[in-house]
Amino acid sequence: MLKFLLACCLLTVVLTAGCSNDPSVQPVALDHHFNAPLGYTLFTPGSGFSSRGVEVALQSDGKIVVMGSTVNGLDDDLLLVRYTRDGLLDTGFGTNGYVRYGDYDRDRGLGLAILPGDDAIIVTGYSTIGGSRELLVVKFSANGTFVKDLLYSDLGTDIGFGIALTPDRKIVIIGESSSSQAKKQDLLLLRLDFDLQFDPGFARYGAFHYDGPANESEKGFAVAVQPDGKLVAGGAAVTSNSKEDMLVIRVHQNGTLDSSFGTNGSFHWSSAGDYADYANNLALQADGKIVVTGAAGTAAGFQITTMRLLSSGQLDNGFGQNGMVSYTGLAGNDAYPYGVLVQPGGRIVIAGSSMNRVGNKDAVLLGYTPDGQPDPAFGGAGLLVFEGAGGTTDVANGLALQPDQSVLVTGYSSNGQSDSVLTYRVR
Repeated sequence: MLKFLLACCLLTVVLTAGCSNDPSVQPVALDHHFNAPLGYTLFTPGSGFSSRGVEVALQSDGKIVVMGSTVNGLDDDLLLVRYTRDGLLDTGFGTNGYVRYGDYDRDRGLGLAILPGDDAIIVTGYSTIGGSRELLVVKFSANGTFVKDLLYSDLGTDIGFGIALTPDRKIVIIGESSSSQAKKQDLLLLRLDFDLQFDPGFARYGAFHYDGPANESEKGFAVAVQPDGKLVAGGAAVTSNSKEDMLVIRVHQNGTLDSSFGTNGSFHWSSAGDYADYANNLALQADGKIVVTGAAGTAAGFQITTMRLLSSGQLDNGFGQNGMVSYTGLAGNDAYPYGVLVQPGGRIVIAGSSMNRVGNKDAVLLGYTPDGQPDPAFGGAGLLVFEGAGGTTDVANGLALQPDQSVLVTGYSSNGQSDSVLTYRVR
């Protein structure tokens, strides 16, 4: 069976007392009411398929939509799966609970959003056409019926990584796009209406390209919308020595760079030793502060570094140590973050993976207090580790919050031969 480990003392989830010395602490743990009694669910369309979950989101009735991809050896398809609020496959969605989209040679989903009002599903990612990746946006009805799609292409590689929705009912896509300069990428923001038409009131015909001051390459991985409509975007910028720095920028509602943010509109951060660093995801707090999580390079490999910025684009020194906190991984091995959310009480939850003591990946969830300390009520030591029975690879990619503050997690679990979409819940 799958084990859910309380990492501080390597106990299975059955022993929910955790490892805290504070008797008032009730550690967050695997919720066995989700797909009872397991607490998790695995999905793949059938024999011969390998499938991964990337993002998870809720529809207005509480149903859970998981987006990812599936491969059958011949083709890569975008995948949607829907569950009831308690983790049972919803067979009324698509065909027997899932949808495959594969109009082109290779179709991958990387970002997900649910539209307010009709619960329509928006996915972004890329399609491979003639050997070139083109940015893909697909709209499905609430029950998984295909509505329409959109391809965006410049000169070479174009990929959509994330989605955010604005208060005035617009869709914002973040990703990367080919620059007019050969072998160079720009951070890209697209703004569309709910019918996937470009918004002419945003930047140039609905598309904003960020080209940094050093004429470097940039990529965008995550975007969030402030209450005033400004966009906060995170990603990476290639420096003059061909190493990536974490990058965060802010853009006005009209698609122009907000020069009041950070330094001339951007925040850059590089780890000591100038290794590769990526801002993989970000989230906004209710007070306007920005939580950014990413992979930071070190001489020993990658670690998960989470930082908090003031709304002005400067590090918040009241968070962690000098504005940031790092997790070095299981047994000091590589660790990577993919998802982040902030709960109403201020707890920060990070989803990712880390190599374990025997060289396999385990899914990890990190919990931090509002001031950037490991949360003793989250697994007993601020860390929850999910290790699958296959003993090879388990990864946590996407997060969503249910109304009762339970955290939904999606990713994938391997049996050594193929992957299955992994979805579980902690509370």
